[in-house]
Amino acid sequence: MSTNASSPPEWRTARACADGTCAQARRSGDKILFRNSTSKNKILRFTPAEWNDFLAGVRLGDFD
Repeated sequence: MSTNASSPPEWRTARACADGTCAQARRSGDKILFRNSTSKNKILRFTPAEWNDFLAGVRLGDFD
């Protein structure tokens, strides 16, 4: 699929998605943006280091 260089990157949706409520992420400049697919206006912004720490916490079950 061809994309326009000036268009924003698409949101990537998590593989594990329940009841249409999905985690979504995308890169924007030097930040990683993260949101819930049902709350599209509430966006968390992470630096790459913060994102890596967040993902490590998810994998460890810190947010269960």
